[in-house]
Amino acid sequence: MSLRWMWLPTVAWLLSYLLSNQGQSISWDLHIVVIIAGFGLTAWVGMAVRGKGWVILLSGSAGSAIVFYLSTNTGAWIILPDYPKTWSGFLQSQTTGLPGYLPAWAFLRGSLAASLLFTGLFVLGQRQWGDSRAKLTHSAAPSSGRP
Repeated sequence: MSLRWMWLPTVAWLLSYLLSNQGQSISWDLHIVVIIAGFGLTAWVGMAVRGKGWVILLSGSAGSAIVFYLSTNTGAWIILPDYPKTWSGFLQSQTTGLPGYLPAWAFLRGSLAASLLFTGLFVLGQRQWGDSRAKLTHSAAPSSGRP
């Protein structure tokens, strides 16, 4: 997908985020900037590994999940008053998170698993679809030689 099509998933995410937060009575505040910055970093990693081999794509997918996790949890540590602004507060934001919620590392685990699984499926699908498309294009092309 080229950059000119990035508006579509961006608008879809923003609308779904707005609707889900309205339903839960959550207002938009500074945390949205942290999340969008995390998505921006993830998109940057994705563009950097675009068109590379499958090993680099899987590595980039895992790297994107880690970059998003670190950037959003660091942003939460900076913004939320619930975290002490100390080294131990930073470590808490990256590992256990706030009491009453799932541990922060559980989100990283899920994000890594989903990223690797779906990137692997997309790579396999692209190989299959790309091979089929190449065969169709090759068989549909007129021959250049004369009988």
